[in-house]
Amino acid sequence: MTDTPPSSPPGTRLSSRTETARAERAARQAAALRANLHKRKQQARSREDMEAGAPLSQPDAFPSPSGPDERTAPQTSSAQHEPDNGETPPCQ
Repeated sequence: MTDTPPSSPPGTRLSSRTETARAERAARQAAALRANLHKRKQQARSREDMEAGAPLSQPDAFPSPSGPDERTAPQTSSAQHEPDNGETPPCQ
């Protein structure tokens, strides 16, 4: 799953330069992973802090809609709104 080639076959001797390059690359990857983990932990902590500071229910966060609730409004037939000229009725 990584972009590194599989380890060399047994009995194959790598040059010291290749071994050094692999070790340096592994060290860079490890440092990048540690930095990424640190950053993600900081993000999680700040999210937790923000959630802990916010009250669980915020009644004023979403004001109630004005007017009747459309879910309980009486339904009207579409035949009452069709114009005689063949055009679609305007939105209400």
